[in-house]
Amino acid sequence: MCIALGATALALRESENRRALGLAFAAGAASAWSCWLKPQSAAMALAIVAALAVRRGPRSLRAKLVAAHVGAVIALSLAMVVWMAARGQLRAFADVMFRLNPAYTRLPQFSLRHVLPALYNIYSGPRALVVFALGLAGVVSYVRAARAGALSLAEGMLVVAPLPWAVAQFASGGYLFRYHSIVAVVPFALLAGVGGAFAFESLRAIRPPARAALAIGTVLLVTANQPWRDCAGDLVFWASGVKPTAALYDRYGEEGHYFRYAAQVEAARIVRERVPPGQPFYVFGRAGVTYLYADRPPLTRVLATTLAYMRVPGAAELRKEIVDAIVTRPPKILLVRGDDAMPWFGVPVPSNVLLARDPVLGRFVAQNYRRIGRIGVSFLVFEWCDGGPC
Repeated sequence: MCIALGATALALRESENRRALGLAFAAGAASAWSCWLKPQSAAMALAIVAALAVRRGPRSLRAKLVAAHVGAVIALSLAMVVWMAARGQLRAFADVMFRLNPAYTRLPQFSLRHVLPALYNIYSGPRALVVFALGLAGVVSYVRAARAGALSLAEGMLVVAPLPWAVAQFASGGYLFRYHSIVAVVPFALLAGVGGAFAFESLRAIRPPARAALAIGTVLLVTANQPWRDCAGDLVFWASGVKPTAALYDRYGEEGHYFRYAAQVEAARIVRERVPPGQPFYVFGRAGVTYLYADRPPLTRVLATTLAYMRVPGAAELRKEIVDAIVTRPPKILLVRGDDAMPWFGVPVPSNVLLARDPVLGRFVAQNYRRIGRIGVSFLVFEWCDGGPC
């Protein structure tokens, strides 16, 4: 999307029509690729179309620029559909986008119980008020510059384009995915910076020492808050050796639909204790950290069994390889993930459910393994009975 924004900015300034059309087309191709990678980018793509539509110049040229941009989006999208259809992936993609998409599957959980605390955290407290006030001043500054002819309306729209999406993400807490809120950082920081410059430029009557004190106070008000102190403190403690890297990973790697770092480290410790060096173990699910720290070889080359249960080409072959390896060469320790469902990739249930539903592995593990423990919600730990009672 950065490429799309850059190409659009050049197209808005380009005086030669052919080059402007080429840049608009390139921006459309980049927009389409970004939207296929992350559908949320569509908000920025619409803002680019709006900026091209109000560009200075004849109406016919503006229409051609918009048509070039939209045409590139459609052309690349059709090419992607044809490519997926040729590979037999179109149905799986449709399932992920429409039937299993968390925008629908998680919508019943998205209620005022989630929204109100986020709104309270954002709009209460002096830090949030200052950031929003400076952001509003930034918007006012852009409008004034555009009206004075120093900045075109199209360029102003392009700069503030991320703002609506950023506000929506901030207000919803990232729509149940915290890292989505990061899209709010850049537009808010940009607008707050412009707004701060605009505000202080308007205070020329105040003496320089007072202006400097006001600026320092504003910076402290924005940064001297509990979350900022926590993050900065963690960074200082880590750099000075007080906190190990694992502690930071465990604190900030808490996106439960990916992994919990501490749980994976604990799983690796259990493997090292119970599996002799050189002997294999296996994780049914995804556990990259465990494989790295266990110092024991994996049973098969398939380290992410989730792929074998997706509707993608080659999944059946991967599933057969996993089943054959576990049945013919059962590992001493079998770890099964319990929190790795990824409906947005076509896997609506975690690996422990996938294992239980597998017609071969479900029965084999139930008859030949005994459960010796669990690690939170992340892992079930099974040990091979080795001919003894299970």
